[in-house]
Formats: sequence, structure tokens, C-alpha cells
Amino acid sequence: MNVDALALYTGYAFCQAVNLQHVMADNELMVPFVVHWSKETPRPIPYPAQTQEQAVGLAVKACEDRALGPDGWSSGREGLIDPGDGKKRDVLLIEAWVPDLHPPVVLIHYYQKSPFALHFAFMWQNHAQVRRSPEEAKTFLLHVRRGIMSHPFGSQCMEYLEKSKR
Repeated sequence: MNVDALALYTGYAFCQAVNLQHVMADNELMVPFVVHWSKETPRPIPYPAQTQEQAVGLAVKACEDRALGPDGWSSGREGLIDPGDGKKRDVLLIEAWVPDLHPPVVLIHYYQKSPFALHFAFMWQNHAQVRRSPEEAKTFLLHVRRGIMSHPFGSQCMEYLEKSKR
């Protein structure tokens, strides 16, 4: 399993989501997208539909179909999470997959729509195959940042991360 590529794909999809979200109005929903990867070359594809639920379903199906491809995929969408206080908060949900990884890795990041801002830090779902030690986590994060910076919006995305409200 290519963990460095997995991290790169995750970072790129995160930056794509931030790039889309930072210009959206409060009442707009982000169209879910899947980034298909071939030799570290990204091809982001949006999955619009009549409803957000249908759009998410189309993106999930695209990921499942692409799971048989050689290099992997990453995806992004928005969602709502209740952190335990009864108030739902906006989050960016990023998933990424490479061959021999089961299931995909999941990154969650809180944000606010208007004015756009990121909140807190990256939150990762535990995964038995990825980020198993502090050293692996550090290396993984370096490649996530490399993925962010490989996106045309990378520098601006890093500025949003640096200003992230903790």
C-alpha cells in the first residue's frame, strides 16, 4: 500500500473542498466530487444531482467503481456533525483510497460558511493500516501538506489552515 500517495490524495481533496467552500453563499451546498488519480495526476469530477443525498450517492458509487482502478481516488463533500452539545456543525468530509487499503481513510475538518473559516485541526477516523505511530503520523501529515500544495489553490488553503480558529 502506498501510504505517501494516500496522504497526497487526501491533501489534494481537502484543498479542493476548501477551494469550493470559501466562495459559497450560506444557502449553497457543495457538489460532492471524486478525484481520480493516475500517476499522481488528479482528475476531479463533480457529481451534481437534484438533491444533496442523490449527489452523495453518485459520488459514493463512483468511488466504489473506481476502487478497482490502479492508483486510487479521493473525494470530498460537506456534512453536519453534532460534537456532543446538541448543535450540528458544518464539516468537510474527505475520504481517500489506494489499492490494499480497507476501508478508505477519512479526514474531518470543521468550518464555518460565512465568513469562511476553518476551525480546529484535522480529525482522523482511526484506521488500523494508517498513522499507527507518532512518526508515521508525522510523515503522513507532511504528505497531506504536499497534496494541499500540489493544488492550484494550495497556498491560500494553507493560509486558511494557519488562521484556523482553535
